[in-house]
Amino acid sequence: MTNTRLIFSNLWRKGTILGECCEHPQYPSTDTQGDTPSQFWRTRHGTGSGNGLFVVTDSNKYINFDEGGAELTGTVATGSYNGNTLATAVAAAMNAAPGKALTYACVYSETNALFTISAGSNFTIRWNTGTNKAVDISGLCGFSDAADDTGALTYDGDYRRIHYPRAFITNDLLTAQTVNFLALLNHNISASATIKWRGADDDAFTVNLVEVTITHNPTNLFYFFGSSSTKRYVQIQVEDPTNPNSYIHIGPVVMGTYWEPARPAKSPYGKARPDDSIVDESYALVEFGQPRPRRKTWSLPFSGLSETDADTIILFFDEVGITHGFVLCLDYNSPNSYSYFVKNVELIEAVQDYHDSWSWALNIREKL
Repeated sequence: MTNTRLIFSNLWRKGTILGECCEHPQYPSTDTQGDTPSQFWRTRHGTGSGNGLFVVTDSNKYINFDEGGAELTGTVATGSYNGNTLATAVAAAMNAAPGKALTYACVYSETNALFTISAGSNFTIRWNTGTNKAVDISGLCGFSDAADDTGALTYDGDYRRIHYPRAFITNDLLTAQTVNFLALLNHNISASATIKWRGADDDAFTVNLVEVTITHNPTNLFYFFGSSSTKRYVQIQVEDPTNPNSYIHIGPVVMGTYWEPARPAKSPYGKARPDDSIVDESYALVEFGQPRPRRKTWSLPFSGLSETDADTIILFFDEVGITHGFVLCLDYNSPNSYSYFVKNVELIEAVQDYHDSWSWALNIREKL
């Protein structure tokens, strides 16, 4: 076991959420600043919503097709869309193509997260052989470019698209702050997703941009950066367009710098899962109960801590007390296996054994 690490000053909670891609109104992005894992930010989804954000740029705006003759080209207007409005824009682009004869339609299914392109007669979409293959809408709308779609009236997308290319939340930390740790709790991000932490000196993320690719872990993700970054503006990006839920959700976010005491928690230490349910008995010997979830608890003793550690313990108590959650990592070489979101059960003061050597105990419970 490596040295113990605690992340207790949650910079994400202290910042101001500047924006996000497309939140569901019942699951706001500010829920990521809370302490309750069952509350979370969720991207837009459901009937009539068009699901997430779809961004059309110069690198993905063309569709090459034909009606049995020469190549035709539709150009989708650049901008931000949801799935429904993007489908309308794709149909408009095809119907505006010079030389076309058929009338085209495009629809988006929020349930299946698929685009469907159709016409009244057979036509071909040149995903593979089109002049603009490198900058067409195939990736945007979830169509494979391995071959053209040909010989039919209707073509369904090959891949789900709940957004494209990504979902994101942006946070203004108000002043430049140092970050070397990120936790995403109670998330539904797919294993195939690309997760990035971004930091910059401006809210457009163009000045001194730093990007850190975060290793995926299911449900609860804990990640120590290879090096610290000091930035005012930060962003969490999730590229997960095929997510089977049709939305992204993320519970509490813990972001900051870790404190590593001079020595790790020592053995023996206690770990349990007590039952805090309330049981009462009437005069007739009938029992009435109020069950409560069972949570892990730890009692971790420390010794040989430095004067600096003793001062940090005071800051730690000031920051979280017994009300706020924090992250405990018992082995930073395997943070996803040995990290926990916890709260203090009580605040135990550090005791000086002799000069520059302190003892302390951490009494905590799992935060559900």
